[in-house]
Amino acid sequence: MNKGEDILIVCLYVDDLIFMGSSDKLNKEFQNSMMQEFKMIDLGLMHYFIGMEIHQEENEIFICQLKYA
Repeated sequence: MNKGEDILIVCLYVDDLIFMGSSDKLNKEFQNSMMQEFKMIDLGLMHYFIGMEIHQEENEIFICQLKYA
């Protein structure tokens, strides 16, 4: 990856899809293309994913598994 290039990270687990990117424009383009191709809805900010609890703040993301501790 070259300096200044955008990056998009996509995680697919069975029927759950999460993604994050370095630019809002790239995120929105990916979301729109996926929603045109597949029947899906936007659930907003992530709170749970495959057993992990996610807390998102403005400049940080905290991931834990308190249910399993």
